[in-house]
Amino acid sequence: MKRTQNQNKRIYRLLNDLNISTDDKKNMVLSITKSRTEHTSEMYYAEAQRLIEKLEEMTEQTGKQDKQQNELKQRFRRSVFVLMYEIGLINSQMTSGEKVREINAFIQRKTKFQKHLNSFTVDELTTLLNQLQAIRRRYQEADGFNAKLN
Repeated sequence: MKRTQNQNKRIYRLLNDLNISTDDKKNMVLSITKSRTEHTSEMYYAEAQRLIEKLEEMTEQTGKQDKQQNELKQRFRRSVFVLMYEIGLINSQMTSGEKVREINAFIQRKTKFQKHLNSFTVDELTTLLNQLQAIRRRYQEADGFNAKLN
């Protein structure tokens, strides 16, 4: 029995969600059909079901990776806040909005980045943290955090 229209819709929705190229799709279909065809329209019901299961598994893995990346970015952003406290740029008397504005202004003034803290990738956050740690060391050596900030 050939694949159903519902299976076809599900396959193409998953392929699009995962940004799978046409060549990769053809290779997946060839693999599942044991080189019988490269077209989803020629797949049997059971083959289409196996492809859907494989694509859903890939979607779950991608979702887990995204969640891990977001958690890592959040930890790094918290580290930025800690370093900013240590440098003396922000303090507990400030509102959250004031802290974020000060941090973003400092990042644009004193580092190579010209964007909002929440827009940073993991690699950029790693670089930013290294730069902030170096700045903190320099300010500690100079014994004057706030004097050098302005």
